[in-house]
Amino acid sequence: ATVIHFKGESTLKDITYAKRFYQAMQIFYRKHFRNYGLFDLVVWMGSKVMPFFKERALGKGQKPKLYILVTEKKKDVLAGFQQPYGELRSIEVYDKNTEYIFDNNSLAFKQIIQQMDRFSENNSTTFKILPKNSNFILGSNSSKTRGEVQFLEKN
Repeated sequence: ATVIHFKGESTLKDITYAKRFYQAMQIFYRKHFRNYGLFDLVVWMGSKVMPFFKERALGKGQKPKLYILVTEKKKDVLAGFQQPYGELRSIEVYDKNTEYIFDNNSLAFKQIIQQMDRFSENNSTTFKILPKNSNFILGSNSSKTRGEVQFLEKN
């Protein structure tokens, strides 16, 4: 079975988190190891270098240039969405810098997963889901950042 897992609130891996984690590591290996000097140096160097790799992996947080609602309904299910958007019944080709919003009112999760599975190497494409009977869109564009809930304004 294939599952969509919506991550809950989790600790953001920011500078404060990294410092606390490093301090906890120091306490642990000072308590359990005699010669911790080299290990301390390696962990310290890693804590200084890793933020650079994280920033490169996350990119600049570019906003999509285009939003596409994927739905089988004709009515305006995204009333109150603050961006101009197009509508499709299914995705044939993924466009770069596009965010696809799947309408769970008309598409089963299995269909949504199948459409997402076709996305492989296009890392500038993002996905969100409009849950059934909801007035919000949710999703996350990275496994390293917190997901977001975007409420639709009432007209």
